[in-house]
Amino acid sequence: MIALHGAGITSAVASLGTALNAAQVRQLLRYTDSKKVVLNFDADAAGVKAAERAIGEVADMAYRGDVQLRVLNIPDGKDPDEYLRLHSPQDYQDLLALAPLWLDWQIQRLIAGRDLRQADQFQQTAQHVVDLLSNIANADTRTYYVRHCAELFSNGDARLVPLLAENLMVQVRRQRRAPLVNPPASPWSLTKPAP
Repeated sequence: MIALHGAGITSAVASLGTALNAAQVRQLLRYTDSKKVVLNFDADAAGVKAAERAIGEVADMAYRGDVQLRVLNIPDGKDPDEYLRLHSPQDYQDLLALAPLWLDWQIQRLIAGRDLRQADQFQQTAQHVVDLLSNIANADTRTYYVRHCAELFSNGDARLVPLLAENLMVQVRRQRRAPLVNPPASPWSLTKPAP
């Protein structure tokens, strides 16, 4: 945060350690009209876990649209200080502009390192995606992400996209209607097995 402020990027704040909770995000939102919060933890394993924990804390707010939550991972596992030693403040601003929405980041994390041509990995990944998407209240947003995930699952075969989208949507609707007796683990709290 100090390096960012030194580079003229003064809208940065730091959490204490890696803890960030919904109350802190609500407080941040009092200082912005855009409702945009970008998480920029270190891109190492601890930083990824911190981002996942933070997402878990504010996911309900993000699903409702109370916050536009994005996640920035700096290339090569660098932190902002390290990145700014080798790059300009404008380069950092460019990374900020490209930071994906938290749902996109979660989907990328769920799919990364998985061989979706293997039935078991496909099924497990699809179930985690269904868990993630079934919480989206807005039907248009949910439809967008179902289609997006179907495209990712199709492995480039456009003929499969409508069928995959239909199957995903059926599962998402079924999960939205089902009472949660034993709720599944949140996708953002899952640790990925080594590829």
